[in-house]
Amino acid sequence: MSAFAYRYVGREELPARLTEFDLRQFFQLTNADIAAIRERFRADRFAAVGLQLVCLRAFGRPLDRFAAVPRNLLRYVCEAFSAPLLSIASLKTLYQRRPTLYEHQQWVKEHLGIKAFDVSSQAALLEMLRVQAAAAAHVDELVAAAQRWLYDRCRLIPGQRQITDLARQAFSAYEEQMLAAVNRAVPA
Repeated sequence: MSAFAYRYVGREELPARLTEFDLRQFFQLTNADIAAIRERFRADRFAAVGLQLVCLRAFGRPLDRFAAVPRNLLRYVCEAFSAPLLSIASLKTLYQRRPTLYEHQQWVKEHLGIKAFDVSSQAALLEMLRVQAAAAAHVDELVAAAQRWLYDRCRLIPGQRQITDLARQAFSAYEEQMLAAVNRAVPA
């Protein structure tokens, strides 16, 4: 798959602006999404859950804060539910109670079939990173590869620090192997 398809994978927040193309390509609600949200939540929660859904689908990780939501995305989600246009302030007010945020995020993960990043997925990811380290020029390449790998397997992408630590561990192990090989081949 091209890098373009992974354009938003691994992001932790929305961009300040969103082109209409990106909105149509990466942040759309399906009819099934809308019906499921309508069935599960109250009308005053539709847009907030809809935003959580499109962001998790695009990013592979939940959206914690609504510091900035592009106006066209907010308008699109509200129109999808025939709801009045929400403001950022009303979203922040809605999520003042953390349990509401966690409930929405949990439901969205279940709806999208995204599984937790557990011990077995961490071990498999680390093994993949060790293999990829041989071709990577920098840890950042491994971080991007890790995010794409988790996204493709419907695993929740953990925070940036955890992914970076795993990538560094794999990169360091490869460098140690290379140094050992050089030391074996070249006498003191």
